[in-house]
Amino acid sequence: MARTTSRSALKILAWAAGALTLGYVAAGFYVAGLDQAGPPPNNTTVVVGKSCARGERINGPSWTACYGRIITSANQTILDLDDVTDGVIFKNKKPYLHVRAKHMTVNALTHDFSATGKIDIETADPSVVRRTFETDAATWSDATQRLSLPHKSVIDSGADMPLTVGSLTLDVRSGDVQLNNVAGAVRIK
Repeated sequence: MARTTSRSALKILAWAAGALTLGYVAAGFYVAGLDQAGPPPNNTTVVVGKSCARGERINGPSWTACYGRIITSANQTILDLDDVTDGVIFKNKKPYLHVRAKHMTVNALTHDFSATGKIDIETADPSVVRRTFETDAATWSDATQRLSLPHKSVIDSGADMPLTVGSLTLDVRSGDVQLNNVAGAVRIK
C-alpha cells in the first residue's frame, strides 16, 4: 500500500511540475510580447509640391487640375489641393470650363471634388459667348456631371451688368442651368 501511495504522490508531483513548466513557458511568451512595438499608425500624410491631378471617366477625361501644393491622406483617397491654377472640366472629351480655386478637396475614388476660397470659372469654348463665374464654393459630382455653386455667384456674360445669383447648378452633360435668387442682366448669344 505504501508503494501505491508513493506512486500517486510521484504522479501528482509530475503533474504539478509539468503544469509549472507550462505556466512558466506561457508567462515567458506573454512577457516577451509586451516589449514588441505595434505597426506604425496609418495616419501619415504625403505633401507634394507643384504638379497636376486628373479625374478620368471610362471614355475619357473628366477634369484636370494643376496646383501649387497637394496633401494626401495616408491611403491617398482624399487629396487636398492648394492654389489650383489650371483646372479644366471636360464635356465630350473637350475642355468645357476652366477653373481656378484657392483650395480643392478631391475624392480620388469617385473623382468628385469641392472647391473653396476664391473661385473663378470661365467657359473654355471660344466659339460660344465667354462667361465667367466668380464664387467662393463649388462642388463637382462626377457621376452626375453636375457643377453646383451653392453660394452667391457673379456671372459676367458681356452684358452691361453682371448677373448675380444666390446659387447655381450646371448639368454639364445636358447643358441645363438652374439659377436661384437672380438679379442683374445676362447676354444669351
